Amino acid sequence: MRIVALIHAWCGALMCLVLTVLGLSGAALVFKADYVRATIPQARIILPTDPNSLARAIAAIERAQGKENLVYVNLGGQERGVHLVALRDDTSAFTDGQGRTIQTWEKNGRLEDLVFDLHRHLLAGDTGGLIAGLSALCAIGLCVTGFIIWLPTSRMFRLRVWPESLARRDLIGSHRNLGAIMALPVIFLALTGATFAFPDQAKWTLARILPSGALPKAPDVVAQTTNTPTSWSRALMAAQQRFPDATLRLVIWPKKPTDPITIRLRQPSEWNPNGRSLVWVDPATSQVIGSLDALALKPAQATYNVIYPLHAAKMGTGLIGRFVDTLTTLTGLSLALLGIIGTFSFLKKQSTSKKRSRTTR
Repeated sequence: MRIVALIHAWCGALMCLVLTVLGLSGAALVFKADYVRATIPQARIILPTDPNSLARAIAAIERAQGKENLVYVNLGGQERGVHLVALRDDTSAFTDGQGRTIQTWEKNGRLEDLVFDLHRHLLAGDTGGLIAGLSALCAIGLCVTGFIIWLPTSRMFRLRVWPESLARRDLIGSHRNLGAIMALPVIFLALTGATFAFPDQAKWTLARILPSGALPKAPDVVAQTTNTPTSWSRALMAAQQRFPDATLRLVIWPKKPTDPITIRLRQPSEWNPNGRSLVWVDPATSQVIGSLDALALKPAQATYNVIYPLHAAKMGTGLIGRFVDTLTTLTGLSLALLGIIGTFSFLKKQSTSKKRSRTTR
């Protein structure tokens, strides 16, 4: 038990800063859409999501930005009344329902983008993403070792999570109580978060546990003509007809001449706010050349698709959605508080030990 306690204490102290950053930034991201609506007046309206209205906006965006510069357009709707445009030079923009630019910014030029990059990559690119993923796994280990340490002292559990004083006994008691209450939510968020850092490993694991199947690949376009303008009204209408009850969510421009346009739609039963149902469109003919129904996927792929909305608290805007928002926020704050209180009590112990050692000499 002493060895487990030492491992728990030292790992917690070493990972405190990273886990605190991940917890606080994750809690803040729950309110990303609220922040956009608060800072962009146009985002407070509800945009029409019919193919014709969206087609006019996309055509205007394509004329303004040039289709060769576009990566994707995340279409607005009920939650956010503006379209989010991503460009190949790492700049982004908000446009209104007619496709007129409202605001343009470079990478991390808006607060919500900065917080997301902090949470996902620790502002350090792929290396930061790897560290964040390993830290999430470490958080799971801390919860497991903490539970082992907590078991012999479980009779001392109280609902009090804020320390009565800065005395080490009160700090440990607060850390123990908070950990017992929030261990399962922390493990859940850490596990789902780690899948974003290790997606291939996560998919491999799910394929070994659940029935799986090969996903269809995007077909090559027949006519590799880049000069022919896409009829967005025809393309979006065809995509909508493929999934009549779905909402158009994303338009992704091809990277290569042989690639099709990808349109993502969200069917009513899908949890992901941007949907995982796909329609592939030939840019030259504006005709559908393939599709993927997210509701017809095998259990392994379907399970992977729900990880993001579960981790990011994207469960809708109703009562259940707000409950999940609150729980996710409290979990992120608890992760930060566990690290701060635990590390503070650990440092106090180290300081006391040094003082005793000097006195003994």
